[in-house]
Amino acid sequence: MLSTFASAEEYTDENGITWTYTVNSDGTTCTITGCSLPNTGEIVTEITIPYEIDVYTVTGITGEDYDANFFGGKHNDAVTSVFLPNTINSIGDYTFYSCPSLETVSLPEGLTSIGNRAFLKCENL
Repeated sequence: MLSTFASAEEYTDENGITWTYTVNSDGTTCTITGCSLPNTGEIVTEITIPYEIDVYTVTGITGEDYDANFFGGKHNDAVTSVFLPNTINSIGDYTFYSCPSLETVSLPEGLTSIGNRAFLKCENL
């Protein structure tokens, strides 16, 4: 995974999902560090990771640590499917940690790295 050189930025897509990301050191790609699902009362069960945010190609996704997986907390019961674009080459540590309802994650062909505990406590995978 490329190192990042910028502070976290946010982008809200047309579905109301707010993506937190950092720009990688090459200045053309980014790593998504989390997402915040819209608070509309609807339960979001499927997430499609964007292949691009602003002008940056998304090449990685990651959780922060044991206390903050990709969805911003220690636990996510709702998400059952995550679709990754072919631009993703790395899944970082704790990305999907403790997502017990997660059943499907599409792994792109170019994936070269899966971090520690990325899928720990994902009993339905």
